[in-house]
Amino acid sequence: MVKWAVLTLNEFFVISLFTGLFLSLFIKFNYKRTALWSGALVLFAIASALILNTGIIDSNSKFFEGILSSLSVISSVGLIAVLFFINRKASTGNNKGLDFLAPALFVLLALIILPGFIEFINVIDRLLFQSNMFNTSVLSDGLGVFVGLLLSIALMFAVIRNSKRTTSSALLAYFSILIILSIVRHTTISLQAFMLDGIIPMNQSLFSVLIPLINGQTIIKYVTFALGLLFVPFVIFGKNRHLIPSDIAGRAEQRKHRMGQKREIRWIAVFAFILVGVYFLQGAEAYQAREKQVNVASAKAISAKGGKVIIPLKDISGKDLKRFSYQGKENKVTFLAVSKGSGVYGVALDACQICGPAGFYQDKKNVICIKCQSVVNRSTVGFPGGCNPIPLEHKIENGKLIIDEKVLLQNEKIFKN
Repeated sequence: MVKWAVLTLNEFFVISLFTGLFLSLFIKFNYKRTALWSGALVLFAIASALILNTGIIDSNSKFFEGILSSLSVISSVGLIAVLFFINRKASTGNNKGLDFLAPALFVLLALIILPGFIEFINVIDRLLFQSNMFNTSVLSDGLGVFVGLLLSIALMFAVIRNSKRTTSSALLAYFSILIILSIVRHTTISLQAFMLDGIIPMNQSLFSVLIPLINGQTIIKYVTFALGLLFVPFVIFGKNRHLIPSDIAGRAEQRKHRMGQKREIRWIAVFAFILVGVYFLQGAEAYQAREKQVNVASAKAISAKGGKVIIPLKDISGKDLKRFSYQGKENKVTFLAVSKGSGVYGVALDACQICGPAGFYQDKKNVICIKCQSVVNRSTVGFPGGCNPIPLEHKIENGKLIIDEKVLLQNEKIFKN
C-alpha cells in the first residue's frame, strides 16, 4: 500500500502544486470562468493520457519520452514568461483585455503536467495487470493509490486557500522555483532519450555532463518535495499588506478580522498536516526499500579464446542487467553488460571507485549499488563518475561484444579478496 501511495505522490505532488499555484494566480489576476478552464485542463490532460496509452502511440518509447519532455520544457518557459507579463500588467491595474490568453495558458500547463499523467496511467496499468483484480494485495495497493490521490487533491485545495492573502508576486516567485526544477529534470530526460534513440549523436563529453543530472533525478524529486515546506514562509511573509487593516475601530470588524486570521492559521495547519502525511509515506517507503532482500543475478562464467572474451550481443539483449565472471590469475573479475536500446550497450565492472567491488543489482530501469544504495540510471552504465560502475574497455563488432583479456587482468586487483 505504501509503495503505491508513494508512486502516485511522485507524479501528483508536483501536479497538485503546479495546478494549485496556477489557479491561485488566475484568481489574483481576476480572470473569469476560471472553473470552466480548469475543468477543460483536467479533461484535456486525462483524455490525452488515455489516448496516448491505447497503443496508437508507443508511450514507452524513448522518442516519445523525449518529445513529451521537450514540450514540457518549452511550455514551462512560455508559461512563466506570460505569467510574469500578466503580473506586471496586473500590478499597474492594466490587465484588462488579456482574457484571450487564458486558453493558451491552460494548454501550456496541460503540456507541462502531461508527463506526470502519462506516468500515473502507467502506474495504474502495472497495478491492474500485476495479478488478479480481486486479489486482496491488489485491493490494498489500490487503496494506496487512492490515499496518494486524496493527499494530492487536498494539497491543491490547501494551496489555493492559503494563497488568498498572498501577493501574486510571491506566488509567482515560488512557482518559478518549481518550474526551474521541472525544466532541469525534463531537459535531462529529453537529451538522454534522444541520445539513446540516436537522434542526437552519442557524445562522451555531453553525456559525462548529463550523468550527475540523470543519476540525480531522485534527488531532484526529494528537493521538490522539500520545497513544499517553502510554501509556508511564502504565504506568511508574502502576505498582501493592503488586506491587513492598520486601524480597526468597530468590535464587529475586529471579530471579523480575528476570525480571518484564525482561518488562515487553520489552512496553514492543514497544508502542514498534508505535508507531514506525504513525508511520512516517503520515509516509510524508503525504509521498506532498504530493508528488502536484494536478489543479485548470478554471474555467467566465461573464458578467453585467443586473448579475447567474446559474447554474442543476443546474450545481452533485453532490458535486464547481465553479469559475467572471468577467472583471472588469482581472483574472479565480474563485469556487467546492459542493452540501452537502439544498438547502444553499456559495459562496466561490477564495482565502483567509491564502494569498491560491492557490486550492483537491478531494480526496474535503475542499477543500484549494493553497499550505499546509490541509484544509477541504466543508460549511464559504461560512463565514469560518482558511484557509476567502472567503465570497461570493449568493442562491438559483427554482432559480438569483444573484451581484451589483458583489460580484465589489469582490473583483477579491484576484486582482490
